[in-house]
Amino acid sequence: WLFCAGPSLERARPLVAGLKKSNVEVNIRTDDHLNSAGTPPIKSGDFVLVLWSQFFTGPHGERLAEICDAADKTKARVLNDIKKLQSMQDRRWLLKKLQDHALPTPHFVECSRDGGPDVPDTQIEEHEDYIVVGDRRINKPFVEKPVDRRDRDIYVYYPRSSGGGRALLSTRESGDVEYVCRFDPSGRVRREGSFIYQEYLQSEGFVIQVVCVGGNSYGNAVLSGVVSRCGNEAVSQQVRNGGSEPCPVWLRQEEKIMASKLQVILSQTLFGLTLLRSQTASGNAISY
Repeated sequence: WLFCAGPSLERARPLVAGLKKSNVEVNIRTDDHLNSAGTPPIKSGDFVLVLWSQFFTGPHGERLAEICDAADKTKARVLNDIKKLQSMQDRRWLLKKLQDHALPTPHFVECSRDGGPDVPDTQIEEHEDYIVVGDRRINKPFVEKPVDRRDRDIYVYYPRSSGGGRALLSTRESGDVEYVCRFDPSGRVRREGSFIYQEYLQSEGFVIQVVCVGGNSYGNAVLSGVVSRCGNEAVSQQVRNGGSEPCPVWLRQEEKIMASKLQVILSQTLFGLTLLRSQTASGNAISY
């Protein structure tokens, strides 16, 4: 049983084709099916896989959780913990899990104005080349991410030495390529909403997209869509170079360990993650 939101179904077709080629019967249910009454006839010996989507929220998310709970009681194999998938949509929750299990994270500070989860509202003090959130300082360049992972309005803020200002950073998932070059010379951080402020890591121009299946992990390198300043414009290298085709790569040992830990911590048998390799001042590479 494959639960996949309608708009994401196209991306799931290679997975479905591979399963069918291996003589696996696939029953697809989209968000439209979640509106109907009744529980799918999931029985013992079946497998349930949820491909997460922003459409699986609110009533849809609750309905999906009910279906997975019912499937678990029938001794079907539920490959994804739906409740943790929902919790992962809050970047604060996810970063705390990473820190609690000693997994590497970039330097970041939290600015919470919604009182949750378990985070008091914080004050922000803004300077030309850095900000102070509570009593923690983070220097520019940094990335401003909404705590809700479904919100794709992510900005990069530049120091005065690079011309200042901020640029909207589109992600591969958002598809907002028309907004990649939007630049705001004022560079003031947003004063409404809750955000994660994270150091802007220098990479080698690509990220590693990892697919984790059981205890095995596989990686593909793709252009990272790095945003650079060109005068008063912000230019995405990925868009300027016409996109990127995935290139299979060997994962480093620490990356394999990280993927294995995340599978256990997040209770996901099959999932994907994106790793960024960054050079430290000493010349060593760290994966985040």
